[in-house]
Amino acid sequence: MVTPLNLTDFDVTKERGFLPRLNPYQYLPQIKPWEDAVNEEPQLLAANQFGSRIEKLPTPDTDKLYGQELWRAHVVFSYAFTGYVRELHQQNIGRVIVPANLAVPYVEVSRLVGMPPILSYASYALNN
Repeated sequence: MVTPLNLTDFDVTKERGFLPRLNPYQYLPQIKPWEDAVNEEPQLLAANQFGSRIEKLPTPDTDKLYGQELWRAHVVFSYAFTGYVRELHQQNIGRVIVPANLAVPYVEVSRLVGMPPILSYASYALNN
């Protein structure tokens, strides 16, 4: 006899499917400089200025974030990380070192939400 799967083991609900139980935050004031940079990311990338903007941002304090705040921070840092690493790819230049002001909080937030530090479907679609 086959045992039926328990949907909650996979964070799936009958009401929302794979979507999070709560609607994701759209903005997190605790990391405002990062939110602003990511909101301006397309224009900054087009001008090859995204990396320099990221390098100047303060290291975000993620110690006081919890629950949905951590998921929002993960989304923001995922976009920042991807933009930073890929900004110069058309010039065949890849950044292989990520500044600590992004890398350290991104890895920590990723650990806390149980996701790898990479832009994933969960980041750009389900929790965004």
